[in-house]
Order: sequence, then C-alpha cells, then structure tokens
Amino acid sequence: MKIITLLLLLLILPLVNAQELTVIKEASSSITQNEILEVKIIINNLYSEQRTVEVKEVIPQGVTLINPSMPDNYEYNDGILTEVLNWQITLKPREIIYITYSIKTDGLGEYGLRPTIVTDKKDSKAYSSNSVQFNVYCSSNNLCEVNENNLNCPFDCGIQSNDNICDYKLDNICDEDCREDPDCKFYSNPFFTVLVIILFLIIIGYFFLTKKK
Repeated sequence: MKIITLLLLLLILPLVNAQELTVIKEASSSITQNEILEVKIIINNLYSEQRTVEVKEVIPQGVTLINPSMPDNYEYNDGILTEVLNWQITLKPREIIYITYSIKTDGLGEYGLRPTIVTDKKDSKAYSSNSVQFNVYCSSNNLCEVNENNLNCPFDCGIQSNDNICDYKLDNICDEDCREDPDCKFYSNPFFTVLVIILFLIIIGYFFLTKKK
C-alpha cells in the first residue's frame, strides 16, 4: 500500500508543479532597413482551470508601430515616455495562445525589446517572457550614406570609409576614423616618409644612369 501511495505522489507532483503560466517572445534576429518586424508572444496556460490575464508590452524608442498602428496607452520607463500595448485575454485550461504585433525601426543598428509582462488576474502573479535583441542592416546600394557604417552596412562601408567607426587593428589598412590605428601611425611616420623619398630618388638616379650608358 505504501508503495502504491508513493507512486501516486510521484505522478501527481509534476502536475501540481506545472500549475503556472509560461510566456515566450519570438522575433527575427536581423532585418534590413524599412523591413517590417513581426513579434510573436506565446502564452501557455498550464493550469487545469481557466485564467484571465493582462498582457503588457512596452515599445522601445526609435520604433514605429505598424499593426496595431496606435498604442493602447503611454507610460514613463526610466524617465522616458514610452508607448504601451495591452491585451486582456482569457485562456482555457491547458490552452496556448499567440499574440502578434508588427513594428518598423526608424534607423539602423541594434534594437532590444523588453520582456513581455503577463499578470494573472486571479492571484496578481506576474510572469515575464525573454527579452529580444535584433539588428537592422542597410539595404546595400554600394554607397556609404548618412547613418551607415561598417557595422550596420559592411557591404557599402568598408573599413577605410569615413563612417565614424574606428577599426583599431594592425591589418595594413589605415582607418581615417581611428587616430590611434597602428596602420595609420606607420604610414604617417616621418621615417617612413623619408624612406619612401630616398627609394624614389634612388630609382630616378638609377634610371638616368642607365639611360646615359
């Protein structure tokens, strides 16, 4: 009898521990300029009963809402007024739901989405999703334009481009954005300049001597 009771407890315990909500956020890790990014929020109700939740999503700075086109409200985060999306959702027992919205960034570079907060209306317990990081790259046109650099537009802006990004390494390429680039120091060294002039004079002298003969 004790063995049967122990086995029943072992079977029941995982079910008891599974009484919660899980939240996962998904999005592409990289997009190109002017491309729309779709964000998916997955909420899994592991309870064996119905739960009503409030979903809160803070939209970062430098991002424009596409769908929906307007936020549900605004609030201050770290002293900055930010747009917020809210949903009130009822989940059936063991139900998984998907919420999607889409955004477009105002510029290039790295962006981050804060964790989604899901609050259980029954016990006020809050659940957080993962945060999401993604990069926005330029649409390559072989021109290193304003706001483009070797990091967000490597095909258009080479290491030597005047893009305000310092590529500090010894690679025989002088990056004009980097005053401390060892390659630039080498080529700007007075000794190197004198050496080049001497070699040039030697070549010219040798040319004239052989011509006279």
